[in-house]
Amino acid sequence: MKAILKNLLVSIIFLMGGAALSYAQPTLKGRVVDVDGLPLPGVAVLVSGTTNGTMTDENGDYVLS
Repeated sequence: MKAILKNLLVSIIFLMGGAALSYAQPTLKGRVVDVDGLPLPGVAVLVSGTTNGTMTDENGDYVLS
């Protein structure tokens, strides 16, 4: 009986973990720089064809999920 409950619990945890991974969204990170390689803060970064976007930080870095 203990083995059955243990296997059932392991199966449930495994299935829940798999479900959580299937909902994970990719993350895109980058840096915006000028022609001299200097970071550009406050630049709008948008995903083409969507309303998803963000702004670069003081180092020109951005993160999109």
